[in-house]
Amino acid sequence: MKKSWKLLLSAFSFAFVMFLAMGTTSKAAGWDAGLKQTAAGQKSISISWNPYMQEGVAIDHYETEYSMDGTNFAPTSTWNHVSGTEETIRSLAAGKVYWVCVKAVAEGADYKDVVVAVSNPLQVATLPTVGRVEGLMQSAATANSATFTWTPVSGATGYDIYLSQSLWHYTKVGSTSGTSYTVTSLPTGYAGEYFVMAKKTTFNGFEATGDMEYDGYFKRIDVKSLPAKVQSIAVSAFYSNSCSFQWSVVNNADGYQLQTKNAKGKVVSTTSYIGTSGSVSPFKKGQFYSTRVRAYVKVGNGYAYGPWSNYSYNASNKSIKWIRSANRKKITLKWKKIAGACGYKVYISTKSGKGYKKVKTCGKNSKGCTITKCGKKKLSKKKTYYVRVEYLKKVGKKKVVSGIAGFGTVRS
Repeated sequence: MKKSWKLLLSAFSFAFVMFLAMGTTSKAAGWDAGLKQTAAGQKSISISWNPYMQEGVAIDHYETEYSMDGTNFAPTSTWNHVSGTEETIRSLAAGKVYWVCVKAVAEGADYKDVVVAVSNPLQVATLPTVGRVEGLMQSAATANSATFTWTPVSGATGYDIYLSQSLWHYTKVGSTSGTSYTVTSLPTGYAGEYFVMAKKTTFNGFEATGDMEYDGYFKRIDVKSLPAKVQSIAVSAFYSNSCSFQWSVVNNADGYQLQTKNAKGKVVSTTSYIGTSGSVSPFKKGQFYSTRVRAYVKVGNGYAYGPWSNYSYNASNKSIKWIRSANRKKITLKWKKIAGACGYKVYISTKSGKGYKKVKTCGKNSKGCTITKCGKKKLSKKKTYYVRVEYLKKVGKKKVVSGIAGFGTVRS
């Protein structure tokens, strides 16, 4: 009887050893290993898990397996022994979902591996490819902001916006799920270079973006806020039927718009220029014109304008006659009234370029005046005199002087 009992125990021990040697997993499936994905690439994923802990069981290594459908698992590599509790699985396809699991393996009889636990499977994902942002352009501007838009990228879940500071140097300034972005708190007249990178997020939160250096950086655009006010504008030349102007430069402006109104306030000319000079034609004699300029920046297929400059008020006379009396002691001026003028100032000098002394101020209905003195001295019949007539216009409570004046030479 004792012999039979011993034979039975020996048979049971042999069967148990054979059970371990076969590496069966039927009793070990469903191990809660805390398996999680820790990183993602387009062709790889990284995972980690908790060590298998069971009293009396010494784990020799771990093995990882993956599946495309969650049922048919295969080793992730030929030599699939992992000594630690993390691994990167490579040679995968971009933008795909996989299932992975981990096996805890002990060393059995005759140094044969025995799987003592199999983790619950985990769904993981590689990063998808991300298309390049196209159609990037500025669409709006204010004095302190700029808006730009772009064409949607297929499958994108969001976009990151970058400010380009210099070659290979850039700063992320914001993100959006839409296809437009507004940069705020800009100074007036600001200009900067920006680019946009599309991104896609996997179902488990890993984010893919394009290759920044090659897919986004070199697609940067100039982005500008509205330009500042043009600080000065003045007549540079006057011809028989046209008038030329110059104005101060505005930083980061793409161009300028010159506008002129006649004496009745009607706009008679609006012209755009790249530089800081331009002309108005026709510029008819006998009336006051008001001319102003503003800077602009290009926005998409249109323009965004900064504030207008102050007006430059100018007029020219159709006819001024300079008549010297027979005894040469008087000079009589006769002119035609200028529409929009509120008065006229008359000056005289013995030199053409300087030394002018005011003779008198005439009212708006005046058509001329007589000069008998140059300063405190009576006119000399042996001298040539130079006479200037300025045209006045009332603007608000002030009187402004035309940038164009009437000049005459009255010879001895």
